[in-house]
Amino acid sequence: MNILVKIWTILLLGLLASNTTHAGEVLDQINATKTLKVATNANWPPQSFTNENNELDGFYVDVAREIEKRMKVKIKLVTPNWDIVTAGNWHRRWDMHIGSMTPTKNVPKC
Repeated sequence: MNILVKIWTILLLGLLASNTTHAGEVLDQINATKTLKVATNANWPPQSFTNENNELDGFYVDVAREIEKRMKVKIKLVTPNWDIVTAGNWHRRWDMHIGSMTPTKNVPKC
């Protein structure tokens, strides 16, 4: 193996090891309560919407249910206003958000 490739590999592995993310107190709280509060939108079909049974449904809900299964916790779905989600003013009202944004022609360029 080329010496430069070895050096870059070692540097990259060192960088990755030093920047490991720790969930900390949020994960501790989720594990203690066995509840994960997930924010999503109630009016974004087919990603998320309220179905005929007045329950949240759609792709984002399916993703949340898969996380619920893998983490072995119960999810609590909440539907805050989008402006609160994008502003980052969560203030522990939920633990994570599942959603997406798509640029459109109606959005002015910055």
